[in-house]
Amino acid sequence: MNLLQNLILPDQKYYRIQSKLISSEALADYIEERKKRGIRELTELADFPNLVKIRLVTFGSDDIDHFMGFIMNVFETSRGFASKDNRKFSADKFKIQKLDYIMQFRYSTMEKLEHFKIYRGYKFQLEVSTILQLGLMLLNEFTMTNSVRVYPKIIEHNMNKLAAFIEQTDEIFVTTRNVFENADKALSKYQSDLEKYPDDQNLNLANLMEVCISDSIVLYLDERIAENVQSKYEKDFSMLDFYIQKLEALGIVRMSQLMQLLFDLQKHLLIFNKYFANKASVGSWLFTGISLGVLTNYLIAEKNDIDFALDLYKKLYTDELNHSDEGFYAARNAYIKTLEEISKNDDNT
Repeated sequence: MNLLQNLILPDQKYYRIQSKLISSEALADYIEERKKRGIRELTELADFPNLVKIRLVTFGSDDIDHFMGFIMNVFETSRGFASKDNRKFSADKFKIQKLDYIMQFRYSTMEKLEHFKIYRGYKFQLEVSTILQLGLMLLNEFTMTNSVRVYPKIIEHNMNKLAAFIEQTDEIFVTTRNVFENADKALSKYQSDLEKYPDDQNLNLANLMEVCISDSIVLYLDERIAENVQSKYEKDFSMLDFYIQKLEALGIVRMSQLMQLLFDLQKHLLIFNKYFANKASVGSWLFTGISLGVLTNYLIAEKNDIDFALDLYKKLYTDELNHSDEGFYAARNAYIKTLEEISKNDDNT
């Protein structure tokens, strides 16, 4: 068991590894059963296939083949003993899904691990299942050892239903976990990507055009913002100069500042734009870098300074809405609703 934990699977995530030495009573029963069936007498400890049972319990069914890949590099199935792979659900028969192997060290492993040579030829039983299947297994063991030997058909029917439910639950778990793991990988990748924007890289048109073409967060936000307000999205860089002026007025003069804000506020910006678009006029076409425009409106609202906002609007805008204080209050109300929605979602998690 320690070999599995420390050498083969040290960095892997699993629920539990357990080991159990066969009891003297079980060993006597095994020897007696062989005698009754006329099978040759076992005289060496290495002849016994199940002196030790190791149970590896994984979280999801997709972990099993992953872990067995590591295990089979060190061990092999022992010849002359049946290996069972009961992982296909039977619609008309109750069956626990698990692997059940009799294993022993590979010869090549013995050559590499000098201090394990004393275990040459020794066998052990390896049982691999998910945590959900373990629960079903323990329930089945209870029914097998219970004093009642004959069960109504409804019990068998219920066990079949439970087995089917567990299989479906496992599929949902695996799918959900993969979504989160992929999201974590994407998050880690983007966090490392942020390092490619040094602190001394200025905010200018050339740098802004580059991120609008290639940066995954900008592309994602632009697409989602246009989709949320049901506007068509066009690759057109004509608004970037305008966004630069707004960003500089807000004190954002370096690319690293801008990209970190987009990364940190991406969820806020999508919610904010949903409420802001209901109050402010949104054209039927949105252009490349619209996420930068939404970011500046969000940051203006965050300041809660109407004099700053009106002064900025008068310098940059020509439409009547943003000349007045309506544009500021539309942004401010959207900002408040965003915080409320974020807070509500956080409370529910």
